Amino acid sequence: MMMTEMICADLSWKEISVSLSSLDIVKSDISALTDNIGIIKKAVLVCDELITNIVLYSGAENMGFACMRSDHGLFIGLYDDGVPFDPTTYENEEKDPLDLDSGGMGIAISVQTVSEWQYQRTNGRNIILLKICCQGEGHEA
Repeated sequence: MMMTEMICADLSWKEISVSLSSLDIVKSDISALTDNIGIIKKAVLVCDELITNIVLYSGAENMGFACMRSDHGLFIGLYDDGVPFDPTTYENEEKDPLDLDSGGMGIAISVQTVSEWQYQRTNGRNIILLKICCQGEGHEA
């Protein structure tokens, strides 16, 4: 069973403003699900990158967020109605790590940070689903 099928029905989505200040809501919701600092840091890092990209580049008027914890990990969903963009297929060419202004490094870091992620474009929305497992604890969150 794909992650999308596994968690979409269980996620409780909330509309958040297309603004960098929405990251405060995301941080709070993630922190309420686990006290594992490692998972919180990973989740916030990835959400910060994705939300920043949505706010600055997508042209979205609407954005939503959902998260839940299970025995399999921490699951996070983000959607926006901006231009189609599938970060799971983004190819980041090798760059000098000191050349951060050229873009793309945040997505590359995000890819390495999550255990699993999926993208779908449905009803005019980009939907990104993430799974974060804690290293050293199997699939526990």
